[in-house]
Amino acid sequence: MEEKRKVVVIGLDGATLDVIEPLVKRGKLPNLKRIMESGVSGKLQSTIHPITPQAWSSFLTGKNAGKHGIFDFTARKDGAYDVHFVNASMRRADTIFSILSGAGRKVGAICIPFTFPPEPVNGFMLSGLDSPAEDSRAVYPEELYEEIKKEFGQYYIHLASPVGRKVDEKSFWRDIQKEDENRAAISAYLMKKYPCDLFITVFNNTDRVQHQHLDEETFNAVQSGAAGIDENLLVRTYENSDAHIGALQVGAASAPNRAVGRGHLLGQANADLCASRFWQDDVAQRVDKQKGKEQGRYAQSKKYRNAGA
Repeated sequence: MEEKRKVVVIGLDGATLDVIEPLVKRGKLPNLKRIMESGVSGKLQSTIHPITPQAWSSFLTGKNAGKHGIFDFTARKDGAYDVHFVNASMRRADTIFSILSGAGRKVGAICIPFTFPPEPVNGFMLSGLDSPAEDSRAVYPEELYEEIKKEFGQYYIHLASPVGRKVDEKSFWRDIQKEDENRAAISAYLMKKYPCDLFITVFNNTDRVQHQHLDEETFNAVQSGAAGIDENLLVRTYENSDAHIGALQVGAASAPNRAVGRGHLLGQANADLCASRFWQDDVAQRVDKQKGKEQGRYAQSKKYRNAGA
């Protein structure tokens, strides 16, 4: 009988080796260091564009956006200029979960971006950040939500989201810790109670804190190990994620194949081009120049009219 090989993947959304490597060198991320030294690590090319919906959909399907159909957070409505939010129901390719389920393998997924609505897999799926709410609609099978609610009170997806949040680092850090602790606890519980051939869980707050705090000054300070940088919220969030990775590794000891993955990557950008803004500004400049010419001709015509009068 063929031995089933089990795989556990822990995702750190938006994580970058530009931050991980200098922190590992300074002894700040012992669990990631152990994984990197005992396995293989390196920089991978992300999708074009390297954004959450497209990157995680490519991760799940092994296909580019032209084949799976997920390009951005929104898409234009047919026959109109209005847009609507995108979710997994618009994906045009099978995920690794549906393929393995069809082959009779058990799978489990927790908070992978763009997995709402959850697929009816051979196992369980807890949807990620495209879920409109933290309730039973985000969970398959639906009755599993009640079990999670009984054991943990809540399945947090959006708790630490910066959307609509006032700039308050103290409460942001509190919610990051609370959400990550909830994610890790639910992951450990489900991984143990419902063993899977493939189990993937994702921590989103490395992405969120970088969007809020990874500016050029912080980037350079992390790279150089500047005094006081270890108290920065960015570094603390990476350390927090590393601690949960260590705890989940213990729970996944029976799975010989373990990996830490990243969706889209965040890091230093030396240049940025927003095509729509470029064309918008270009058209505006052309219109302004044309208006200037029209106004000049009008003024000259008015001058001659006045002279004739």
